[in-house]
Amino acid sequence: MVLTADCGLFASANARALASGVFLPQTLVFHQNFLRLHLFRGIQSGNLEMFSTVKVQRNRKKIKAEFRVDVHCSCRMPESTSTSSSMIQCGQCLNWYHLDLCVRVSSKAFKRSCEWLCSGCL
Repeated sequence: MVLTADCGLFASANARALASGVFLPQTLVFHQNFLRLHLFRGIQSGNLEMFSTVKVQRNRKKIKAEFRVDVHCSCRMPESTSTSSSMIQCGQCLNWYHLDLCVRVSSKAFKRSCEWLCSGCL
């Protein structure tokens, strides 16, 4: 929309598009130069047709970024390098858990134990 005084015209054009069965009027680009005249003629005749649109070629190429982060523990967070917490692996299900933060096993007890089982495998 170039002229801000035409917002009511665009609202009318979008409403007419919805009434015509266009479910995504935001995909339409209306021919702004003819909106006012089209609305005026529609009011005069008592029959408001669909407003004219402009064909616009848009670049439909979407940028897609994908990041993979391995999550661990019952907290479903990744291994944190910003904390001093070590990770401990369950001897049965082989899932990893934050040793000090989530499972609350002291490092001393961890060093003495041969195998640790998470609460789901106990």
